[in-house]
Amino acid sequence: LSRGELHLNPWVKAKDAEEETRSLLLTWCDVVCSKYGVSVSNLTTDLADGVVVCLLLNNYMPNLLRLSEIRRTDRTTNFMHPSKQDHGEILQNERRNCELANNKTYLLGGIGRMIPISDSSDVPD
Repeated sequence: LSRGELHLNPWVKAKDAEEETRSLLLTWCDVVCSKYGVSVSNLTTDLADGVVVCLLLNNYMPNLLRLSEIRRTDRTTNFMHPSKQDHGEILQNERRNCELANNKTYLLGGIGRMIPISDSSDVPD
């Protein structure tokens, strides 16, 4: 190991540890969100609409973020009643969900902006 590297297991290379951490995080998100009918298979694209972070907050802190506060997106038809929405409204809802997640995590413990305000047409890196 090079100087300055910190690993839980000194025999695991940094890249392997990072991949394992991402895999565990992805699995946790998918397990929690599956109870709402939302699957999580990619930490970049699936978090872009803010729904996953909102569902995690609702699951663990339902008094902080009510399910009714989450805006409908293309991914939420399983736990919200379907409705006719145009693409612009869906993108606006995605941005609002990101803002909601950021505001609620700040209220939770002063956590700064976790996710960029975006939508599925503009997925951040």
